[in-house]
Amino acid sequence: MERPPILAVTLHPCRDLWYEVPEWRPDAVLRASAFAETAAGKGLNAARIAAALGERAAALLPADPADRGLAARHAPEVEIDVVDAGAPWRANAHLATPAGRFKVNSAAAPIDPSRLGAVLDAVRRRAAGAVVLCAGGVWPGLGDGAWAEVLAAARGAGALATVLDASGAPLRLAARGAGWLKVNAEELADLGAPAEPRALIDLVNDLALEGAAATLGAEGALLARGGSVWRARPAAVEGEATGAGDAFAGGLCAGIARGLGGAELLRLASAAARARLLAGTGGLPSPAALRDAAEAVRVDRITSPRPES
Repeated sequence: MERPPILAVTLHPCRDLWYEVPEWRPDAVLRASAFAETAAGKGLNAARIAAALGERAAALLPADPADRGLAARHAPEVEIDVVDAGAPWRANAHLATPAGRFKVNSAAAPIDPSRLGAVLDAVRRRAAGAVVLCAGGVWPGLGDGAWAEVLAAARGAGALATVLDASGAPLRLAARGAGWLKVNAEELADLGAPAEPRALIDLVNDLALEGAAATLGAEGALLARGGSVWRARPAAVEGEATGAGDAFAGGLCAGIARGLGGAELLRLASAAARARLLAGTGGLPSPAALRDAAEAVRVDRITSPRPES
């Protein structure tokens, strides 16, 4: 039987500019030894990982014609569905230097709020039976409640599952309407919850979620579902961290589409993040790398449902 498709919605995509700078001197003209330009955004990144895992994945995002072309060239493994943004994407610079890695995000000019309506129409058209991921920030002009509206549209269209990976006010406004949350420690704190197993269960219950997953950097990750919590402890690895959280979200969506249980769901998501770290700048892990990464992830059930009194 064919598995459900994954629809990853990105409301604030960008161009990532990658520079390798072999010599780092303040107040000097620096020359890059390598340069790459990629299409990015949390939903697009997650969709690419889901496709690498063998899932049917589509990315829905606002773009102008030039940015649409970049997305199609950079992510040929993903179906690109574009809503006219009426404005170009912002550009973010990533610098790898002897002094360390630096990231400079540019600000985006606001776009017409009416563009959200076109996104909602596309979600209603595509969400039936799909795992719908709402990931990343919100383009200025669309409003902090944009993700809540997208989730409502997906539910109304009959989505199989919804996953929210956001932060700040858009996360707080939309969290109660999500099926799943993917958060980090800072986002958990923003929701008033510490990065602890019991607190994650309480968050799932308080928000009436199906489940929640929290990525904790070197501490691994937690997943709460059905009153139980699992912890993943991947083997230590060094690599380019940009996109690891997005890869985790892509793996989480793939696991939901496959109907995996808690332990295997967390293993797949953690393996996707680990493989992304090892793939290098802007790289997409191979199926073999994803399998190897899964073997390096240890998952333990650490909290079980409380017995009824």
